Amino acid sequence: MGNDDLLEQVKTSAHQSTSYGSIPHTKDSSSLCEYITDPSHWPFHGISLLMVSFIYFSSYVCVESQGGLEVPIIKVMNIDTTRYSLLLVAFSSPNVLFCLVGGVIVDRALGHKLSLILVVAMTGVGQFLMGLGAFLDHFWLMIVGRMFIGVGNEMTDVVSVALASKKQNATFRMSLYYTAAKLGGSSSLAVSQYIYEQLRFIENPSYRLGSTLLVGVMLMMMAFVISIILFFLDMKEEKVIKRERQKISMIRWNEIKNFPMSFWICVAEVSIFCGGVIVFTAIGQDFYTKKYSLTPFESGAANSLVFLATIAVAPIIGCLINRLGRHSFCSVVGMLAALSAHLTILCSSNSFYIPYLASTVYSVSYALIMPSLYTIPCLLIQPNKMATAYGFIHSGINLYVAVMSVISGILIDKSGYFLLETVFSLFMYFNIIVSIILSFYLTKRV
Repeated sequence: MGNDDLLEQVKTSAHQSTSYGSIPHTKDSSSLCEYITDPSHWPFHGISLLMVSFIYFSSYVCVESQGGLEVPIIKVMNIDTTRYSLLLVAFSSPNVLFCLVGGVIVDRALGHKLSLILVVAMTGVGQFLMGLGAFLDHFWLMIVGRMFIGVGNEMTDVVSVALASKKQNATFRMSLYYTAAKLGGSSSLAVSQYIYEQLRFIENPSYRLGSTLLVGVMLMMMAFVISIILFFLDMKEEKVIKRERQKISMIRWNEIKNFPMSFWICVAEVSIFCGGVIVFTAIGQDFYTKKYSLTPFESGAANSLVFLATIAVAPIIGCLINRLGRHSFCSVVGMLAALSAHLTILCSSNSFYIPYLASTVYSVSYALIMPSLYTIPCLLIQPNKMATAYGFIHSGINLYVAVMSVISGILIDKSGYFLLETVFSLFMYFNIIVSIILSFYLTKRV
């Protein structure tokens, strides 16, 4: 596909919301209840948006509970950093293959609504197994739980993005989703250690750790109920929305080779950046405790700042990008901010404020990358292939996380954190170069 064809596809895809999911104007409802539940009015979509955001919040509370409880898990389960990293490997490894196959299954067989219910349930089951493993002092059971959490969370992201791509203001929607996700993640990183310490009246440390992990299970139970409500809301919306389904055929495996080169470049960039954030926050608490002499609670608070700017400004950036474009430019700036954060840690002294400074800069990077680089595939891929496309993206992210988790554990135990930060910095430098290449490849329009 040539650059002219690609640009034309981008321009067409940028307005895909009017082709896939345009809502006809209907008469005003006679009652408030009918008005709110009418898909032709904005309250219906606002409520749906808040519900999906809560699912993201709950899911990422479970995902980041491991990073927020790194010190207690290592101590209570009597493991070293290398064995602890197996939890992250278990989270990511199954998704290398499952996201590839799962995205196609969602597009071709299960559909988005039913898939969302299943993957939310899977995340809840995984968090329950994590807590049960702590109660029983079975580390292998915690690993199994992380596998369920990994598959459930990643596929929740794939399905939700596929749903958002069919609606208006897809970039803005996804920026709100990730605001909720990182609000949940940062809350878990900052508060999990505090909850664990407040449960000191539970004398058995295994029971105390298990009780802390079960907080996520309660949230996922509510998220499961919400996913069922969304199932029926989407069914009602489909009866009203005039989608031209006869023009949208199901994806076939042989169509994947027609994805543009810019998409595969995005897969590589997102995999390195998002995978790096996951690995960094997973080992951040112990790192800050050892190098900067912070308490476990202070380390958790500093670690949670990685998502601070995402919570505050990502929706604003998403709205601006949705209207003005400039995805590739924002992604380059975000990569530069990420590199500066890693270099700050790499070259700094042991001053206590360095973790807070570096994490804040990193959060600015994340707030720029997610509404820009992560949403570029929505402009390049047709909606009926979106779950498959983001399945590839999440497969790449989890491949990077699985490999880097093992490498990180080995480097920390053998050589310390300095060499690990050097590796992170080199990867981010590579991403900056690729981002610049992508910005020229997509032209100034994206």
